[in-house]
Formats: sequence, structure tokens, C-alpha cells
Amino acid sequence: METPGKRKRTNLDYEKKQKIVQYSKLHPKSSQQELANHFTTLWNIDVKRRTVGDIFLESNQLKNDDS
Repeated sequence: METPGKRKRTNLDYEKKQKIVQYSKLHPKSSQQELANHFTTLWNIDVKRRTVGDIFLESNQLKNDDS
């Protein structure tokens, strides 16, 4: 039985994270998976659903710190 290898880490710069957040505001009915698929195709890098979720958590924390 094969064991799965470690997952490859996806590092996105601040600009790409901003683009994901902006795109999600323009398309509020898109799921995190749909957003991940869109940007995987657009940038030709593997963006996972969890990465998109982490970006949203990070952006919410930044908003709360500013308040």
C-alpha cells in the first residue's frame, strides 16, 4: 500500500491574495473550491480550497485588527 507524500506548499504573494479576495467580492456566490479552480487555471499553479479559506481567515483577522 502506497502512502501519500507530503503535500506541496503553495506560497502566494500579497498581490495574489488580494486578487483572490477582490474576485470573491465580485463573485460572492462562488465557493472556495470554485475560486481555487479559477485561480489554478488562471495562474497555472496549484491553489487548493484550503489555501483560499486560509486567505479569507487572514483577511478577516486583518480587518478586525484595524478596528
